[in-house]
Amino acid sequence: MARRGFTLIELLVVVAIVALLVGLLAPSLGAARDAARESVCMSQNRQLMIGVVAHTLAREDAFPFMPDDMGLASASWLDAISPYLDGPPTSIARCPSDRGPLWEAPPGGRVRQSSYGTNYYLSGVMRGYERYGSIRAIERPAQTVFAGELADEGFYATARSFRADLWVPGEDEEVMTQLAMERHRGRSVWPHVDGHVEALRFAGIYDAADTRGDGVLWRANRVDPKIAR
Repeated sequence: MARRGFTLIELLVVVAIVALLVGLLAPSLGAARDAARESVCMSQNRQLMIGVVAHTLAREDAFPFMPDDMGLASASWLDAISPYLDGPPTSIARCPSDRGPLWEAPPGGRVRQSSYGTNYYLSGVMRGYERYGSIRAIERPAQTVFAGELADEGFYATARSFRADLWVPGEDEEVMTQLAMERHRGRSVWPHVDGHVEALRFAGIYDAADTRGDGVLWRANRVDPKIAR
């Protein structure tokens, strides 16, 4: 007896079913992939913070900042914590979701060396904040971020620190030039001074409830060590 093959209609039905299944599964697969990248980013930051904390223990509580830490020539804080890590910090300095164009230096330009920039409030060289270059001065280490994910392009893409002192409460324009605020499903990864790491929406890091009058009423401010909450 001759074997019966598929008719054209049957083949089209099968193709349609497969396409429908792919369409249904694609968002879930994409979300799973994004979640995996976020987990890798968080793991990398935990490893970097092990080096940061070890540096403070070995260097009389000082954070791993070097002179002129807003310079662009080298990733100084990564160099400073290198002796306290199992491998070179550059191997864990790039977020897997970071697709910034400056990892290869353009002609006459500067190369990006890390997805992560430190909180300049903790540099020890900022006027009025000199004492906060020491971990001992941080009153709320679990509510004070040490670093954040740098923007993909622009000046801060190749900087070592972000400058929250230049932000305007209630406005995101300056923040967006400095940080990648939504790299992970609307969130970004934030290592804190005590060593723990969280993936949070920006409003969980910096959110002014009221900017009227002389002061600012904060819902959240984890960047300024004087008012971290």
